[in-house]
Amino acid sequence: MKRIALFAACLLSTSVVALAADGPQVKPWGVDLSYIDKSVKPGDDFFNYGNGGWLKTATIPADRTYAGVNLEIDTQNEQRLKDIVTE
Repeated sequence: MKRIALFAACLLSTSVVALAADGPQVKPWGVDLSYIDKSVKPGDDFFNYGNGGWLKTATIPADRTYAGVNLEIDTQNEQRLKDIVTE
């Protein structure tokens, strides 16, 4: 029973933290046409055609093995967990 109460308290606290934040937490999403590298023919290398623009400008942090939206979500979650533990 104590585990259920603890779990419920954790869920409630994360909900309150999420509701208390100002503005939307998720950036607009969809297809970003700036990632397309028009110097590459799609029939020759579709991956580089579709992602070439992003690949040319993306940097992977030294302490990570990947970059992208999952990194942003992981970073936010890590900070939120640190804040919860600190409180």
